[in-house]
Formats: sequence, structure tokens, C-alpha cells
Amino acid sequence: MTTRNPLLMNRTTIMFNELYPELAVSVGAYEKLMETEIFG
Repeated sequence: MTTRNPLLMNRTTIMFNELYPELAVSVGAYEKLMETEIFG
């Protein structure tokens, strides 16, 4: 059960991207992969 708060997600993501750009890219790719696996 995941509820996504766009504002919170956005601010966290921006902060995260500034701190860990490479890691953020990896996590983003991983999330896309999971979404494809589940919903694809």
C-alpha cells in the first residue's frame, strides 16, 4: 500500500538528486524496471 504525495516526493527527489546524482539515477532506473515488471 503506497500512497504517493507528489509534493513530498518532488522535494525529496530534488534534494536526493542534488546529494546523490548517480544513486538517484540508479534508483530511478530500478523503479522504472519494477513498474514495468508489475504493470507491464
